[in-house]
Amino acid sequence: MLRLNQVLVPLLIVGLAACKDEVKQKIEVERAKPVFQSTYQPLPSSEFVILNATVLTGTGERLDQASVWVKSGKVQAIGTSIALPDGIKQYDGKGKWVTPGLIDVHSHLGVYPSPSHKGNSDGNEMTEPVTAQVWAEHAISTQDPGFDLAVAGGVT
Repeated sequence: MLRLNQVLVPLLIVGLAACKDEVKQKIEVERAKPVFQSTYQPLPSSEFVILNATVLTGTGERLDQASVWVKSGKVQAIGTSIALPDGIKQYDGKGKWVTPGLIDVHSHLGVYPSPSHKGNSDGNEMTEPVTAQVWAEHAISTQDPGFDLAVAGGVT
């Protein structure tokens, strides 16, 4: 007479082996494409250098009588003796401070305009706890006077 485990153990091994093969198969999942693609394009900018300024680097370092070289909207070099290309536009920064732009990582600019008006309050989707698929850039009010105030305060 066969014992129960003499029958079940081989069946279990065969069943697990079949599962093992299924696990190895790669499952392709089609991801949803964003409904709205970003249309952001950086504005063209000229190359320039700010000379003789007090520069705060953003890493806690302060450089006196330093230069900041900017090309295509990006800082190329910061220092007290940097090699610059010929013909670069120069600004005298004597008596001025150059700091990294302040970035407001949580902002209501443009989605809760000031002065406030309920019809322009596009800052909260209010249908789900997390709405990562909703982008503020699709509802932003570029005429929000708050932008001018933020720029005046150093927010980039």
